[in-house]
Amino acid sequence: MENLWDGLARSVELGLPVTLAGARPDPDRDDLGAMLRLVARLRDAGARQVTALQYVPPSAYSLFHGKLVCGRIGYLGSANLTGSGLGEHVEVGIPLDEVDVGRVWWLLDVLRDDGLLTEVA
Repeated sequence: MENLWDGLARSVELGLPVTLAGARPDPDRDDLGAMLRLVARLRDAGARQVTALQYVPPSAYSLFHGKLVCGRIGYLGSANLTGSGLGEHVEVGIPLDEVDVGRVWWLLDVLRDDGLLTEVA
């Protein structure tokens, strides 16, 4: 959470909407809890619009592992947004231009419409 806070705090300061997506309930990991704690921290900091989307896997073996950071431009890749994920691991990612960011929002809408991403508190 701390690795992301500076950028997210700037989004709050500018009054931009923030969407977090992809965590799911898992008895062995607390990814969903971590995402919801980040949502609470954003709201406590004054964020006006924060959306949390939980991944609802179609089967027990399904995985949602993409990471997206975007405003007008962005990044889409496999790296966890942590120190080790961004600095120590070999990951794949691409920068996104404005047109690409629009396509990513379209894809998130498709995943929501198909029930693979659902909004949580």
